[in-house]
Amino acid sequence: MWRTSTSEPALRKPACIWSRQPGFEVTTIALFDRPTPLPGDISGWLETFAAGLLRPLSQPERAEFMAELRDELRAHLQQPDGSWIADYVRLRFRAVKRL
Repeated sequence: MWRTSTSEPALRKPACIWSRQPGFEVTTIALFDRPTPLPGDISGWLETFAAGLLRPLSQPERAEFMAELRDELRAHLQQPDGSWIADYVRLRFRAVKRL
């Protein structure tokens, strides 16, 4: 799904940042969904990208938290065939240098 309205807050901020750069003008900007298949379930992704948030938990607390979170995310990120995806969103823009 492409979202290209510069009135959308998620697009307005990066467009504004680049427009403030000396000599640059944002000509196009878009967000698009980029569902990415994961090699296992969401647990491996969480262990990698949420390690800093999980560090204060003891091992039993971490295991319980991960199980609860995996169950909560299942309806959103697990596919009908049992595979999991990460629901990444990509920002693509074009800024040209004014002469």
